[in-house]
Amino acid sequence: MPSQPPSGPKGPECDTTSGKTAPNKAASKPEKKITAHWTEEEEKILIDFLATDGKAAAADGANYRKPVWEAAARKLGALPCKGAPKTWQVCKNKWGRLKKAYWAIVVLENYGSGLTYDEEKGAGITEDMEEIWAGLHQESP
Repeated sequence: MPSQPPSGPKGPECDTTSGKTAPNKAASKPEKKITAHWTEEEEKILIDFLATDGKAAAADGANYRKPVWEAAARKLGALPCKGAPKTWQVCKNKWGRLKKAYWAIVVLENYGSGLTYDEEKGAGITEDMEEIWAGLHQESP
């Protein structure tokens, strides 16, 4: 089964020029790699897919195998995209970053740091919180 959507390797309208840098004049330095751009809607689609379709296929109840990531990439590949295509590896890496951000927020909210997180205001970091942040950084660098 192909891991790319039937409309082509870059999806129906994948704009691969986004994020591209001008060629470097020094021949020894390669151009910057084009990266995938994720919208909030695409992140929600990935999370919903993993929570529903992917959950049943999770190998050990926690980790997803390559076929699940390939299916997620096909689902996202059917959408117009900006930047590099969302391959199975890109989807897997994005999931890892989303989990890391989620657990950082859980720690802020629930483990007595005195800090909070708000969807609109973020962590609300101010200078008077410097001591708390320094302590958190020492505990989990």
